[in-house]
Amino acid sequence: MRHLVAVSAQLGKTKPGSDREGACTILCNDDPVFVLYRVAARYGLPVVPEWAPWFMRELSQRKAISSLLGLGCSPILVKGNKQTFLKWISRALRERLIRIPEQKNASICWKLPKNFVEQPVLG
Repeated sequence: MRHLVAVSAQLGKTKPGSDREGACTILCNDDPVFVLYRVAARYGLPVVPEWAPWFMRELSQRKAISSLLGLGCSPILVKGNKQTFLKWISRALRERLIRIPEQKNASICWKLPKNFVEQPVLG
């Protein structure tokens, strides 16, 4: 029971906009687009969905991602903070590992499975 309470408290801090100084994020799914979306939403990072494969490679190479045990899901722990991720993005843009889309003022469309769409918080 203690573990459930501890994980629940940690999950509460990973809500977008909460604890922006936090150095780790627990996610319920290891889908690359979902991981990038949730980390970007939490820290307010300027990203596009096309960067998801690059982001997952960075997490793996830097040993900043760990699998967790879960029932009916594939949870992960992502280690890093806003400054760390911004440095990675900056370096990758300079080295042309990722690029900013050419369409100016275009909307970014995240194609997430329906069960990942954020639900309004009640209460």
